Amino acid sequence: FLLPVVEKLIAYNQETIKQQDRPVLSKDIQVVILSPSKNLSRQTYRVCSRLLSPLDYNMRCFLWGDAKMKDDVETFKRCTRGGGNILISHPEALKERLEYCKDNKGCSITFDKKHFTLIIDEADVVLRTKTRKLAELLVQLPEATSIGLYGATCTSSPETFDFIHEKMGDVVHLEEQDVKWDDNFDDRDLANGELPTPKTLVSAEMLQKICPRDGTKRCVMIRDAVNTQLNLSNRFMWVKADDRLSILVHLIKQHATKKHFIFFNTVESLAYVGAILEHMGDGAAGVLMGFNIYQVHGELKEHQKVSRFQNFIDDDHGVLLCTDSTIAFGIDIRNVDYVIHYDLPLQPRIYIHRVGRTARM
Repeated sequence: FLLPVVEKLIAYNQETIKQQDRPVLSKDIQVVILSPSKNLSRQTYRVCSRLLSPLDYNMRCFLWGDAKMKDDVETFKRCTRGGGNILISHPEALKERLEYCKDNKGCSITFDKKHFTLIIDEADVVLRTKTRKLAELLVQLPEATSIGLYGATCTSSPETFDFIHEKMGDVVHLEEQDVKWDDNFDDRDLANGELPTPKTLVSAEMLQKICPRDGTKRCVMIRDAVNTQLNLSNRFMWVKADDRLSILVHLIKQHATKKHFIFFNTVESLAYVGAILEHMGDGAAGVLMGFNIYQVHGELKEHQKVSRFQNFIDDDHGVLLCTDSTIAFGIDIRNVDYVIHYDLPLQPRIYIHRVGRTARM
């Protein structure tokens, strides 16, 4: 979702140059990106910073909610006018900082009402778990000219459709016969030739039928797609409950040079298995010597979670024990080879998010 956001800001600057013979010079916020967690906000900020760094027009992105409230606001106040500002946060942190600025003189946070985009990443999670905070926040934001909802399980969430009906328009589900696909690239030289035309999802006739251009109806077209990556191999084992731990150790040792995610439903289950695995790695047991075991869950302090998470990212081969609330949604770690469900996920959508930690682009 960052690519179209940045493209819109570039187009905005280019249009301003044509009309006023200069790029945009503003401290207004053009884009707000909301995530369900600090981890995901940090990840989005890192990617956004890399995207903007080689570009013209002095476009910037800011991360709110990772530092102290006063520090976040002061960083934004010190910035100079530029070609666009992208604010990345989670609903509670952004709401608190906007209220802080409202109550403190000399702290002015303004939004570009004519070019304001709202992005909600892992939208079904935000809409389901941050309902009240999000509603209170949206009152403080201008009406968005563009809204984007992103997430692997958005279309299976009733909260998503409630939000779409309220903020965006009528939902139109596309049937298979409505959709045209152009996926045949076998005879094309993509490396040296022209890029193919983007896919045409809906014919002009069908589009006019389901969503007329006379302005009488706003439409959001949705087509449910395959939820897991095609290169993802899904396997399961029937085992006795008493054998789970020994089989887990066997799987880790069998793939000793790989990186593993191991998911648990509760902190208690994670801590129990984690203590045993760490004991197996010390000199007395020696069963898992040379394996680095990392535990990340919601009861750790923020700096502990960040440190362990980063150590796992930097490790060539490690084992990360985690719960769904801390890792499953949207976190992007490359070169993860295996996802193991020590505890079965309680809902299908949780399974989709868990297995999405591997087989990534």
